[in-house]
Formats: sequence, structure tokens, C-alpha cells
Amino acid sequence: AYLYSVSAAPGGSAWAVGYICTSGCHTASEADQMLILRWDGTSWSRAATPSLGSAALLDSVSAGPGGTAWAVGSSCTPGCLAPRAASRALILRWDGSTWSQAASPSAAGKAILTGVSAGPRGSVWAAGYTCTPGCFAPSEANQTLIMRWNGVTWSAG
Repeated sequence: AYLYSVSAAPGGSAWAVGYICTSGCHTASEADQMLILRWDGTSWSRAATPSLGSAALLDSVSAGPGGTAWAVGSSCTPGCLAPRAASRALILRWDGSTWSQAASPSAAGKAILTGVSAGPRGSVWAAGYTCTPGCFAPSEANQTLIMRWNGVTWSAG
């Protein structure tokens, strides 16, 4: 398992995110599954995650107001290290009881999100990059990507 980010939440709880290699680790056929851990003030436990049907990596988490939290990363088909992998930005939201996938704008296709920050009034920012012609391609060219949650939808910031 690999952990990339941790965020303390009000009341002494915390979140940590990353991924677990489930097979073919460190090869082109590597299969990965996102990992979310929750600290309840006493111990860490694994949180249930949405099933995406593809490899998924989480790079960042941020606890928000009212018991909410956001996590970002990427999902890849067939796998993130496979030749010509199709990678999309991945955004998850904790509503206080479950994690669910949030829709990302079309600009987030062929993209990876590496950071997220939830503000005290419900605003959220995410940052990463878009990949041309695709992420992990030998001739990959990247451009920065900043997105903002306005309380209803994500948009390029």
C-alpha cells in the first residue's frame, strides 16, 4: 500500500489516501485499487470506496466543513502503467457517511489531479495536469489544470 496525503478533520478524526497494488506490481500489467483510511481518534480503519471498474490512484485528500471531505487522483483503463493507458481525473466526495464519485468537467479527461483543498465555507480547489496525447505516453506533453467546486459543479479555474 502507498499513502500520499493525510488531512486532519475537526473533532480529532483524519483521512489518509493512496492506493494498493493488487497484482503485477511495478509492471505494465499492474492493477491498482484506491485506498482510503480513516482515523476515528483511536485507530485507523479502511473506508469503503466506490467501485470504478478500472485502476484508481488517489493523490490528495482534504477534510472540509460539516464532516465532508474530498479526495482526488486518477482512474486508468486498462491500468495506469499500461501502454496507451486512458487516464481521467478522479474526484471523490465524502458526505459524512459514504464516499461517492463526483463528475469532473470534460476538460479533466486525459488528466491527473494531484492536490485538493477544501475551504471553510464549502469551496474546494483541485490542481493537477492534463496530458497530450495521453498520460504515461512516451511523447506526453502536460499542461497545468486548476479546478474549482462552486457548491454545485466543478469548472476549470
